[in-house]
Parts: sequence; structure tokens; C-alpha cells
Amino acid sequence: MTEGAKRDARADEPGGMQGELEGLGGDPAPGVPPPSTEPAEREESPDEAEPVTEGEPDEVDSAERLRDALVVLEAKVGRLIESRAEIAERHRAAREEARRLAERLERLESPELDPVELESKVRGLERQNERLRAHAEALEERIESMLNRIRYVVEA
Repeated sequence: MTEGAKRDARADEPGGMQGELEGLGGDPAPGVPPPSTEPAEREESPDEAEPVTEGEPDEVDSAERLRDALVVLEAKVGRLIESRAEIAERHRAAREEARRLAERLERLESPELDPVELESKVRGLERQNERLRAHAEALEERIESMLNRIRYVVEA
């Protein structure tokens, strides 16, 4: 199954692509806590009163979680861009096919086309084709005959 087909299958599932879109804001990367909607009241302990400096474990974990979340977000945006491009291409192809079919239908519904008249034209063209084929065969025979005469004269 191609990547596009997998995406299409996900789009048909309940919560498919929309679930992925919702996941951009609501489903953080594994290990990343969801953002809180209310400001949390914190009790400061004596250890937390000091500012966190670079390189401390809390800051490193937070940076890693943020990087992981950005990687997931980038992957989802990439899939959305690919999906959009595929949908646009399919839409363009469908519009072109619809235009061609509409032109064919218009020609078929045209009062200029009479099936009986078309059939007689086809028969006439077939007869003409047969006459031309017979004439071409006769010309080939005459050319072959002339070549044989020339060869005889040259050899003699």
C-alpha cells in the first residue's frame, strides 16, 4: 500500500486526518505533558526558589520534549502538505477528464450527427480504401515488372 493510499485510508476512518489535526494541539509527543489550561498554583520549596540554570536536568528534559514535539509536528505537517498536493493533482485530473467527457457528450448529442448518415459514410470510405489498396498493389506489380526489365537490360 502506497503512502498516499495509507493517508486516504486514514482519512476515511472516524477521526482520521481530522484526528491527526486535532492531535497537533491536543496530543503532545510521547513523554510531553499536555499544556494546562489553568495556571497552576505552585508552592515554592527552598530548592525551587533559585533560578534554573542552563544544563539542569529539568531544562534538558523540557528541551528534548520540545524537540520531540516539533519532530512530530513537522512529520504531520509534511503529511498534510503531501496529501494536499495529491488531492490537488487528483482534482486537476478529474476536472480535465470531466471536460473531455463533456465535449464528447456534446458532440454525440449534436444534431449534425445522424447514425444512418455516418454508417453510409463509413461504408463509402471502406469501399474507397479497398479501391486504393487494389490500385497500390497494381502499381507495386508494375514497378516490380519495370525493375525486372531494367535488371535484364543491365545484365545483357
